[in-house]
Amino acid sequence: MDRSRNCVVFDLGEVLASPPGLFADLGRVIDVVPDAVEASYWKFRDDHDRGNSASTFWTMVLDNLSVPASAEMIERLSEMDSLAWTDIRPSAELILEELHAAGTRIGILSNAPFALAGVARTRTWAQYISEWYFSGELLVAKPDQEIFRLAAGGLNTAPDMVTFFDDRVVNVEAARAAGWDAELWVNDEDTRRQLVERGFLQGLPIRS
Repeated sequence: MDRSRNCVVFDLGEVLASPPGLFADLGRVIDVVPDAVEASYWKFRDDHDRGNSASTFWTMVLDNLSVPASAEMIERLSEMDSLAWTDIRPSAELILEELHAAGTRIGILSNAPFALAGVARTRTWAQYISEWYFSGELLVAKPDQEIFRLAAGGLNTAPDMVTFFDDRVVNVEAARAAGWDAELWVNDEDTRRQLVERGFLQGLPIRS
């Protein structure tokens, strides 16, 4: 099968990276219980993913928690957030390494802010990625159809030649509506099985 124009694209958060201790870590820094931090974080996150600055986002999060928002605190929280969401699992990195070794183009399509996008490109696993699409840079986020159109245009390939993994049903459905071959992410073993079935990889599934 000729896959010279095909590309495998992954969401980042909760697909390649899953930082279970993020809100506990943030809570220790600002002295607020993790559940409250998480609720405030997600309350304002969508606008941050669509281009709002780190200063705007973290000021709103901290104000909502009645915590003073200093420049130093905002910088620290933004760095913690960016590092946590770009620290991918070893089993996920192995999939990227194998795909890259097989000559497959690999992309990231993630709802993520500008700062996180910059950090992602500095991580060791970034060597396997040739295509980057972040909502904070594009100013449009999944599940908007525009982000899939922009990504497909950047990939310079037909939509049905893009295989995509995302952990949210709404994003998978939106990708399929855009003509992409999209699958709901379950775990790394299932992802590798899907890639084997599509001819991107050979061998037995790995254990997550």
